[in-house]
Amino acid sequence: MNRKPRRTRVSEYTLDFDKQMLRLLTEETEQAVRGTEPEQHQILLRALRMAWEHELTLNQRKYLRCYYKEKLRLREIAARYGVAISTVQRSMQGGKKKLYHILFYFLT
Repeated sequence: MNRKPRRTRVSEYTLDFDKQMLRLLTEETEQAVRGTEPEQHQILLRALRMAWEHELTLNQRKYLRCYYKEKLRLREIAARYGVAISTVQRSMQGGKKKLYHILFYFLT
């Protein structure tokens, strides 16, 4: 039996990675990026992009994107996706924590 090769679909949220949005995620990120050389800056952004694509869950990316890029409030995000506000908040905290750990690893 001859099967077609399986295609990997790319999520719309993976494609919506935005450097400015990631800089806004935490104050630590902005302070850390300011002190780096341009070459280190590119390495750091590449690491954050990989973390965004591979370490965060789909929900974490959705909620962070809505909050930082679309400037929605937690209540609005929860209503949009039909979940509790606490769910959105916990998911966003977990995502920011993962990104911060990646940032910390590359800056030390």
